[in-house]
Amino acid sequence: METDSSPKSSLESHISADRPITSKSDDRLNRSGFSEGLAKIISQWRNKPSLVIGLFGDWGSGKSSIKNLVIESLQNKDGEKIPVVEF
Repeated sequence: METDSSPKSSLESHISADRPITSKSDDRLNRSGFSEGLAKIISQWRNKPSLVIGLFGDWGSGKSSIKNLVIESLQNKDGEKIPVVEF
């Protein structure tokens, strides 16, 4: 299989509006503070019956990255692993 080594294909492999980050270590836009704050709100929620959160933004604005960072924070909360269901 032949690969395209042109500068354009190399650049496209590193830049994509549809490739959300999955870890705080990949956060170059300082979204982790917001994500950790949101994870804290979620982890401290004790009211009933439920908590619903909407994250709105244009396509490619980072909604999936924020969601992934929130989930990462929830999984690392002081030994308390908060169950997450994605659908």
